[in-house]
Amino acid sequence: MKTNEKLNTLLKLEGLPIRATYQPAEVRRLLNIKSPKTLHRMLVEHELDPETGAPVSPYTIDSVMLRNERRIPYSDLADWLGRNRTYERINATDPNQGELF
Repeated sequence: MKTNEKLNTLLKLEGLPIRATYQPAEVRRLLNIKSPKTLHRMLVEHELDPETGAPVSPYTIDSVMLRNERRIPYSDLADWLGRNRTYERINATDPNQGELF
């Protein structure tokens, strides 16, 4: 499933329309993030690698300030979903590896 399709499905399940930007509370609902502090950390720690242009930490997400309110663009949500799905798949534990404990 493409990341845009996945994001559109999440939006539909939460009853949110497709818009250019979303409020932090809406993003927390979409991504099932319980703590406002967790999302805040994901937003403020976002930094791009100057050489590759990719985020330094894959769990961070970009945001913009609109007047006095932080907003998360639709395109950045879709990028985050795709990046984290790929990161987890690439760095997942090998199912053939035995249990450590």
